Amino acid sequence: MRLQRLDRVRSDSIDRPPRPTCLEVVRGAPLFAGLSEAARRAVARESFLAFAECGEVIWRPEDASEFVGVVGIGLVRALKLDIKGDEVTLGPGSEFGGFASDKGGLSLAGSDCWYLKIPRGVIREVLQTDYDRSGPACHLYGVAAEPDDEMGVI
Repeated sequence: MRLQRLDRVRSDSIDRPPRPTCLEVVRGAPLFAGLSEAARRAVARESFLAFAECGEVIWRPEDASEFVGVVGIGLVRALKLDIKGDEVTLGPGSEFGGFASDKGGLSLAGSDCWYLKIPRGVIREVLQTDYDRSGPACHLYGVAAEPDDEMGVI
């Protein structure tokens, strides 16, 4: 019984980095730089924050994932992400689990961190309706440059 109390005290007293708001994370992500403020707010409303302790696996390429992650506070380590297959450290505003998934990278917390989970459908919808369609994010997420272009979807 005494051990249970110690475990409970430890888990309750973890020093976590400050929790950002969903909107702060969306505003800080280059992926959403081409969005209007109203569209950024819509993305933030449909998303949610998650916390990961250092070393915790956040995303596996073999797992079907319906979200794209954006680092809010802290660091995420992405393994086998760059062209040489090396580890890359992602900081606030960086995206993972979206087009990063095409490169087969495992993402895990490089420090205690907060990250935003954005449903893929939300990203696709926002990019189709309120974005500079010539940007790289539209191409990577399968959004047509012109409404009648045929490209894949996420």
